[in-house]
Amino acid sequence: MSRKTSILDKEIADLLKKVREESGLSQAAVAERIGLSLKSGKGYISHLEKGWIKNPPIGTILLFLRACGASWVEFFKELDAIDFKMRHEKMIVQVQPAPTKRKIESALGGSIKKKSPSPLYSPIQGEEGKKK
Repeated sequence: MSRKTSILDKEIADLLKKVREESGLSQAAVAERIGLSLKSGKGYISHLEKGWIKNPPIGTILLFLRACGASWVEFFKELDAIDFKMRHEKMIVQVQPAPTKRKIESALGGSIKKKSPSPLYSPIQGEEGKKK
């Protein structure tokens, strides 16, 4: 099953999974510590770790971290560092200059020949040579 996740949801999910794995707990154990039923709780934790829960509530994140014995301060510091890195990388991509014709030709192994542009419309018969 393919579900769309935002980049931030995915980063939160990956970080939560990392925290749980570092704590040595299973998804079922985290669900139980949070107070969720075993049957639906494990599925909820799985969805949370896959980023399928959009904008997970802060209370849920805090319960998850507490269940894993993790510091919420450290979690959000790491999340902030990831967010900063993503924004920085996006800015770098945005300021990269466009490739020059020479670079494109070099990559293609040949020259780019300029074609005459196609008209957007066909002139009316008898109007071909007239200028406005």
